[in-house]
Amino acid sequence: TVTFKVGPILYNGDIVSPILTVKLVVTASNTVQVLKLEDFDTELIDVIDGAGKTYKGYRLMQFNKNVTIDNSKPVTIQAYYNGYPVVSIYRPEAYDSATAYQGTFATDSGVPNSIGNANIKKFIVPNSVVELGVGTFHYNSLTSIVLPYNLKVIPGDCFAGVDNTTGNRSLTSIEFPKNLETIQKAAFYRCYGLDGHSSTDPAGTFPITLKSIEDQVFQYNNADTCVFKYEGTSTQWNNNVTVGRYNKFTVYCSDGVSIRFS
Repeated sequence: TVTFKVGPILYNGDIVSPILTVKLVVTASNTVQVLKLEDFDTELIDVIDGAGKTYKGYRLMQFNKNVTIDNSKPVTIQAYYNGYPVVSIYRPEAYDSATAYQGTFATDSGVPNSIGNANIKKFIVPNSVVELGVGTFHYNSLTSIVLPYNLKVIPGDCFAGVDNTTGNRSLTSIEFPKNLETIQKAAFYRCYGLDGHSSTDPAGTFPITLKSIEDQVFQYNNADTCVFKYEGTSTQWNNNVTVGRYNKFTVYCSDGVSIRFS
């Protein structure tokens, strides 16, 4: 931990900020396992940022060698490699989001070399990532997931349960991106572990940027205990967020109003 002072900050000769005391806390790298990009098959792709500018980054697909996962630590991915950011994580056999969760992967054994089948318990997606592929974490062992700040879409079937009997009971909490706009069809289909929550212990918090929760995202959950918070008011939710068919959950808004979907 390092403490230092910054300021004052001047603008046109006027002080706009006084001297500030800043505390910098550096976390030791041995508290997180960082997967190296050279351990994966990758490709360079073009990405368009929010200002319409095109830049290149790596799409990560599947492991190209055996990698030991240390589940005593959260796991993340090297965010930059050879001067380029990691911008995308894809399931090797990704399929079209328009037909997401039609049973194609419902009874398979997953894609052995995919990151979604790597027996990772706690995963932190680096903030350089702006895109996840359909079904990326289908057939996973995650107990918690931290999604990147600038991710706007959680794609179809992304965290869907393995099959119709056991589903996914391990994933119990989600840290949603602050710029999230859309949760696509069946993204958390049969994620039974998201049940068992309350207004004081929600499974996650929807950001005020959210616009759409598509069909079957929380289809087989318990509407009373699959609980989320929403950063906006109930009026903002009703005016700005559409919820598709076959969803069961309760959302608590910032004005104290709860809205139940069943």
